[in-house]
Amino acid sequence: MRARIRTIVATLGIAVTAALAVPSPASAVPLPGEETPTGAGIPLSKLLQSGCGSACDQRDPQTFKIYYDGSNYATCATGRSGKNEAAYDIDSIWFASGTITLRYSPMCQTVWTRRSGNIYPVTKSYYMNGSKRTEARGPLSGTNWTAMLNDAGLLGQSCASDGPAVGCTVKY
Repeated sequence: MRARIRTIVATLGIAVTAALAVPSPASAVPLPGEETPTGAGIPLSKLLQSGCGSACDQRDPQTFKIYYDGSNYATCATGRSGKNEAAYDIDSIWFASGTITLRYSPMCQTVWTRRSGNIYPVTKSYYMNGSKRTEARGPLSGTNWTAMLNDAGLLGQSCASDGPAVGCTVKY
């Protein structure tokens, strides 16, 4: 009897192992919040609670895909379609040859600098105690904005210089 039970258990173990090893066709499509080949795939619950954190540091806010809802991708600049999560302007500084604007994404809790004119922008990230965490220098290739930086529980600021004039936005 014991030999027969061992045979049945062994057969069931092989069948279960084989069933788990076979990929289903549906697994090729990412589920909401799952990792995607071209983005962070951050779960919506984490995004809404604490943003995307350092996963978004030094990424392009317009193109870095942070969330997939099953049919559409969201970026930090756009947020989810129809959800009022798009990035907005915090503060701007005007120079003789252009403008810098500190942008904020409520969905990702990130900041970046958008520029107009011939200004070299720098986005800075600070800890709450005032010490500098990191920065993103210059516009991304072919764009008018810097890479974004995590701003959850931190402070972000845009700075630039135009000849002798130096200016920074508020820290946000």
